[in-house]
Amino acid sequence: MHLNRLLASGFGRYLISILLGLGLATLFRKACKDRSCLSFNGPVISEIDGKTYQFGEYCYKYDLIPVKCDPKKRIVEIDDGAAKIVKEDQKKGTQSNPLLSMLGGK
Repeated sequence: MHLNRLLASGFGRYLISILLGLGLATLFRKACKDRSCLSFNGPVISEIDGKTYQFGEYCYKYDLIPVKCDPKKRIVEIDDGAAKIVKEDQKKGTQSNPLLSMLGGK
């Protein structure tokens, strides 16, 4: 039998171990049903709504404005790089979209 020859070799043992490991991993993977595994990233809205925060030299006021979600748009993570671009633009007296600036546009 070819199976006995496969189990007798070192490579065959590794191959069978990998296949069995992947099989077990698929049995125990997390399956989402309905809204059981939605993940919301961000602060608690009630804690920031209507408050003013300082970032660097500038202050920002957060106001809650509900909008409909557009499934064609994607979520873009904004890091300190975008805030630095906005800060530099404010110093220069110009305004640009920080997301476009990060992507190379103006």
